[in-house]
Amino acid sequence: YIATNTAMSKEQVENQYRSFLTRHPDGRISKKSFHKLMKECYPVADTEKLERHIFRMYDTNQDGDIDFREFMMVLYIMSNGSLEDNLQQIFRVFDINNDGSISLKELQKIVRDLFRFLDDKNGDKISQEVLVNTAFKEM
Repeated sequence: YIATNTAMSKEQVENQYRSFLTRHPDGRISKKSFHKLMKECYPVADTEKLERHIFRMYDTNQDGDIDFREFMMVLYIMSNGSLEDNLQQIFRVFDINNDGSISLKELQKIVRDLFRFLDDKNGDKISQEVLVNTAFKEM
């Protein structure tokens, strides 16, 4: 499936799969494992809230785990996909309840979690609200 739907060869996919299984022997990334990965990438940042949103983007079948196919497809799309493909993946991050639209409340939550992740000391509640309202008007 991955070799058919991406520019990766079957050999490249198999190599990636072996590497994936080395880190995740059961072939799945659990929420706990994903949390560890995020902490490895961002050791001093508060990733807890934001990682839920990112996890949702990968877990396309919403079974609570990220399998190899889900992992590779998002990774491929975000690095080699079209602008539209990338926007669809990003949309999944913002659409918290998966209803096909982004509400003002969802946008507020994402912005709040992003500010927490960035640990922006100057990013007070007023700046968050301005950002949310401006972005929501543009949508």
